[in-house]
Amino acid sequence: MTMTLADIMECFDGWIPATMVTASADGVPNINNVSKVDYVDPTHVALSRQFFRKSAKNLDENPRAIILSTAPSTNRNFKLHVRLERTETSGPVFDQMKIRIDAIASLTGMEGVFKLEAAYVFLVESVEEVVGALVTG
Repeated sequence: MTMTLADIMECFDGWIPATMVTASADGVPNINNVSKVDYVDPTHVALSRQFFRKSAKNLDENPRAIILSTAPSTNRNFKLHVRLERTETSGPVFDQMKIRIDAIASLTGMEGVFKLEAAYVFLVESVEEVVGALVTG
């Protein structure tokens, strides 16, 4: 069964952090927890670029990544195979992300720490449910 982003919309509510897996050009992996995956449209998601030094380097070398996300109501896990399509530093996706991050920073006393550098917009190439142990590849 082919899944779409519409099938996993609750994963984008931000209740359960997601995980992003990138790899350098020579295949060295890097794993990052991400607070929220933002739904952009039926074929795109976005992640905030804040603390992604190694992941940013990897994405410069290799635009493919895997995002592992969990549906909070069912605890079902999903693997999104994605390809970095663009990096935005302005515009609607960036602005919406900045509003959310600024609000979190203000509420937690972390102004200046939670600084949004950019929004990574990924093309979602496939979505699949992960049954059993989470395995990348």
